Order: sequence, then structure tokens, then C-alpha cells
Amino acid sequence: MQSPFESQGSAEIARRPARGRRVVRALLAASIGLVLGAFLLEFGMRWMIFSDSALARRLGWKLRDASNFADPNLQDDHWKLQYLFLPTDKQGPAETADPECGWTGSRVRPGTYEYKDAAHVGDRRPVLLYGDSFAACNTEPELCFESLLERSDLSDRYALVNYGAGGYGVDQVYLLLSRTIDQWKDKNPIVVISFLVDNDFDRNALSFRCWPKPRFTLAGGELVSNGPVDTDPDRFLREHPFSIGSYLLRFLAYNRRVLPERVRWYLRRDHVRDPLTVELGRKILEQMHVDLAARGLEHFFLSFHGAAGIRQLEGIRWADELVESASKDLGVPLVETRPYFLAAADGDVERALGFIGGSAKLEGHYNELGNRVAFEALRSGIEKRYGEIDVDAIAAALARPRLSASDGRELTTILGCTARVRTRGARGLAREAVTPYPPFDTDATGTKGKYLVLRSGADGPSEIVWILDGRNRRFRGRASAVERPPGSDEQPPLVLEIRVDGRVVQSTEVPYYPGGVDLDVDLAKSLELEIVADRKTARAVASWIHIADARIESVE
Repeated sequence: MQSPFESQGSAEIARRPARGRRVVRALLAASIGLVLGAFLLEFGMRWMIFSDSALARRLGWKLRDASNFADPNLQDDHWKLQYLFLPTDKQGPAETADPECGWTGSRVRPGTYEYKDAAHVGDRRPVLLYGDSFAACNTEPELCFESLLERSDLSDRYALVNYGAGGYGVDQVYLLLSRTIDQWKDKNPIVVISFLVDNDFDRNALSFRCWPKPRFTLAGGELVSNGPVDTDPDRFLREHPFSIGSYLLRFLAYNRRVLPERVRWYLRRDHVRDPLTVELGRKILEQMHVDLAARGLEHFFLSFHGAAGIRQLEGIRWADELVESASKDLGVPLVETRPYFLAAADGDVERALGFIGGSAKLEGHYNELGNRVAFEALRSGIEKRYGEIDVDAIAAALARPRLSASDGRELTTILGCTARVRTRGARGLAREAVTPYPPFDTDATGTKGKYLVLRSGADGPSEIVWILDGRNRRFRGRASAVERPPGSDEQPPLVLEIRVDGRVVQSTEVPYYPGGVDLDVDLAKSLELEIVADRKTARAVASWIHIADARIESVE
């Protein structure tokens, strides 16, 4: 006969398998739930990203940002997604599409590679400037390097021929140089090979950046191009689809708000810079030098530094070291812009960053004063003063009257009229847009024209001032505030003020979208229209004003 203790032990032993089975079933159910949940999240995310339905656009507009899924410096997928997110009327080949170079920029005719303003050189010695948008300049033309040279004491001897093209990598710089250099070799040009050290060498690894582009690989130590390329982006994407397996995993790896950086780094560990990038960049520089030396042409390297380059952020130094090493080994003189910007800012890195940006059009690029500083670096190369920084010349260049307004407004064109833009401090924004701006789209708003986007900066309001001619016109649009703080019932914190010839004609608190304020301002006989966006509270720093269907139209 069993004792009570023996009976209790036997029952406990009998219950153990039952508990084990329950644990296994619970774990299995949880695993199935996780897999099913992940599948549903993946499916839902793809629907919100790719569906053309108005509901998907409204729910997924924050997801439709290519930086959520890929690195723009390292991955074609970023640029493919960015292209896909464009409105249909903004898609298609580049205006200057060219199978050999990808595109040529506005100054060069594709196919023939003829420089459109070659006649202005005359009998002067050409200075051929090759590079990306930092060479091309994002400012108005009258503020760019060719205009700065024309207004300098060098203009009787030299003429700048600007081959800069927005978006170029060093590979495209070489491709364009190889197709244009013989047009000038009999005029004994000075050739300036420029590059943005922040990311131009990374671009060599891309085959799609805004549009399809050629790229080089190395075979037996020699450059091999995959060009010419099909310049039609839609065909390119059909033939070269996305390499993203899971958009959910990519979102977790690249979106900065979801996971800690250490975890995101672990998820991105397979998406790192190819070690061959350094070797490829060096070989392209070497080949440009060989081609120019074979023609007996004077040339030097010019390193542009953006915000990351000026700060010397981690991940940038390798490109500086690549250029410095190649320059030394090849015997090609090198001029670096960073020391010039630091000299202009008395060694203060944060002050030096003031030579970059100031408006949406100039975001990440040199402004008028930045161009002046960089021109002094370019000038030192032209005059063979490599490494010699003339601090007095920089100070004199900055002291000259600005062509943009003396109050800090940058000259630009908005809504087809000459305008000046001023933003104050971090996050300040005032720009024109033709891409539907989330959460807006054509279906939801009926918008057919352009948009204005304005956000107050940390140091004050943002402004756009149009210079008018007194004709009978009106300014029209509909203003809405965007990005209400989550869960907030706060009243609209943004204020829009419209002035005509200095007189306030409308001042209003702008309601959050989908609410709005209709704007209809008479501009007859007026010479100036000013729009000012300000915020009432510090909490409004993330909000902005969106003016849909903005236009300055003639009235019969």
C-alpha cells in the first residue's frame, strides 16, 4: 500500500508531461503568431509603400521615404525607391540623358558633348572645372564660380568652363572628361578635377542615382565600364528590380526611431562599404591623370568639403586619405577647401557650417558666401599657389557687397518670379515644391500646380519676398498646418503673414490639415509680395505650413 507521500509524488510525475506539452504548445502558438504577425506587417508595409490607392498613400506617407530602407551612399535601392515615390509626371529620363555618361548637366549637349557657352572663352585660357553639384553650384548662376571669375582680376586671362553636373560620382566625372577634353586641348586649358569628399567616391559603386548611370569595375587592375546604359529609368527598374527581401527588416535597420543604434548597426552589417571602393576611386583618379598627362595638360585636384567633410565626421576621413595619397603618389597638386572654410570662420567649425545652406534649394550646398570661399581655393590652384591660404584675400572676398540681399535673403526663382528667401536658424525652411508633399497628393487635394512649404527656424520666422513689376496679378493658394503633435489637442501654433509693399494684408493662424485658409491677394501695381511663416509656441518646431496650388497669376 502506497503512502500519501508516494501517491502525491506519482501524481506530480504524471502532471509533468502535461505541463511540458502545454509549454510546447504555448511556444508553438507564440512562434506561429510571431511568424503570422511578421507576415501581416510585411504585407501591410508593402501595400502602404507601393499601392496607388488614396488610402495607402494617406496611411503610408511617412513610410514613403527611401532613407527608411536603404543607404543613399551605398545602395541603388535607395534611389530606385526615391524614383518610384515621385509623381508620375516627374518620372522619366533626365533632361540631358546620355547613355555614355548617364546625363550631362544643363551646360553640355548630350551626344555631341558641346559646351553651350563655349564662345565666351574667346582668346582666354580655359579653366575646365569638372565635378558634381558643388562644382555646378546650387546658387543662381550669377553667384557661381564662372561669374566669380568673370568679376575677378583673372578675367582678362582666364575663362571658366563649368562641366559640373549634379549627382555625379567621380566615375561620371571621368566619363565626361574623356569625351570633352579634346575639344579644348589646343587652347592649353587648366583642368580642375573636383569631387565632394563627403560621398562622391561612394557614388562610383552605384548604377542608379536619380537615373541610370554607368559604373566601373576592376578587372586585372584595369577599369571596365558597363556602359553605355539604357537611360529610361522605367525600363531599367524592370530589368534591375529591387534587391530588398524584407521591407520590414530594412525599416527596422534604417529607421532611426524604432530600434537603438547598436541593434540597427547589427541589422545593417551586411550593407557596408565595399573595400574595393577605395581601390576603384584611386584607379579612376589615376586614369584621369594618365589621360591628361599624355596630352601635356596642366591639372590639379580640388576637394570640396560639405558639412560632414568640414566636421571630419567618422566615415569621411577615408576619402580624404584616398585623395591625399593619390595626389602624392601621382604627383598631382591638391587643393582642399576645408582649410579655407576654417580660415574664413577663424577656425570655428560651427561658424564654417554657415557657408552651407540657408534655403531649401541650397540645403547641403554652398551658399553665396560659401562659393566665394571655395573660389579662393580654386583660384589658388589656377595661380599655382597650392597649399597657400591667403587669409586677407578670403576676408576681402567676404567683405564685398552681396548680390543676394544684404539682410541674408538668398536670390532664387519661386513660382516663376524672382524672389529672395531667408530662414533663421536650424530647421528653417522656405521653398517651392512640385512633388506632392505628404500627407497631400493630387487625388486628395485636387492640386494641379506647385506647392510652398514654410517652417520657422529655431532663431525666427522664415520669409519669401517676391520682386514684382506692378502688373495686374494675384497670389492664390490654400494654406494648412501639417504635423500635429501626436495625441495633442493644441490649437494651431503657426502664423502666416502676407505683406504687399510692406503693408500687412493678411495675418492668420493656420489650422491643421485637413483644415486650411484660402489665400487670394491682389498684387495690382505692387512691387513686392512677402510671406512670413512663424510659430507661436516652442512645441511647434516640428510643424510646417503647406500652401497647396500656390501661384502668382496674371489677371485680365
